[in-house]
Amino acid sequence: MRVLKLETLPLFVLIWLLLYCTSNPLFDDNTMPAPNQWVQGVVKLSYGADSSGILCWLEGYNVSTYTDSTGFFYLQLPPSGSMQSLSENGVFLLYFFMGDYKLAAARVVIKDGCVLTNHGGIGRGGNLKRLYTLKKQLNVHITITNDTINNVYDTLHSVIKLSSADGDTVKVITVGNHRELFNGFILEHSGNTKKVIPFMKPGIGLNVFTIIKDTLTLRLDLPIRQGFIEPGKYELFPFMVKHEEYLPNELKRFLKYDFFNFRDTYLNIPYKRERVFFHVQNL
Repeated sequence: MRVLKLETLPLFVLIWLLLYCTSNPLFDDNTMPAPNQWVQGVVKLSYGADSSGILCWLEGYNVSTYTDSTGFFYLQLPPSGSMQSLSENGVFLLYFFMGDYKLAAARVVIKDGCVLTNHGGIGRGGNLKRLYTLKKQLNVHITITNDTINNVYDTLHSVIKLSSADGDTVKVITVGNHRELFNGFILEHSGNTKKVIPFMKPGIGLNVFTIIKDTLTLRLDLPIRQGFIEPGKYELFPFMVKHEEYLPNELKRFLKYDFFNFRDTYLNIPYKRERVFFHVQNL
């Protein structure tokens, strides 16, 4: 039997072998993503806001990623047949989530663990067919009236103003009443580590739905007593969140989106928060 040598093959045959060879001589097949096992695209925030940190989460597969500063994301599907997938075939929603913006989603059609291009919201090469822009719904403005307090006996006074960003009614979940917030977190920024300190005001903290059409002003007064916190720099996080009616339960579990239990996992929910700081000093 005659054996053909590579140098004797016509050039077009060599090119065909390189393009259609089913194995990769340079990489192990398990390390290379299978064709169409990814989705990528651009998601922006309205009014030109910084588009980094938008959660991109695919239902059914429970995989996620976040956008960079340009709004670009790349989401890799798990290997076909893996335990991470609940279903290999079907139409799934790829959600785009930022806590104070309106939820959006794109349809992704998957067959045998691969994304079907030119189906649903996915075009050629696994790219979104269009740019998605999330609409801002909730404005939160926080003012601390005394940004330096002592660590023995003092009170941190703050005012939180909530308003609709687009003029529509917004539902907000808080713990407190219509004039005052009861719960929140402070985040220590001193040293190389960040320490989360929850605080709950005395009394019954009720979960209430506040309908916001115009600006709503709430107070948050935090008593500081000796031994509660050490001197240093801190950031204030009032406990509140925009109610999202169409947020799927699977995504809520992924985010640990549990408003009825006061936990610091609340800080993991992506928001474009207005950052406010205060300092604690020795008396």
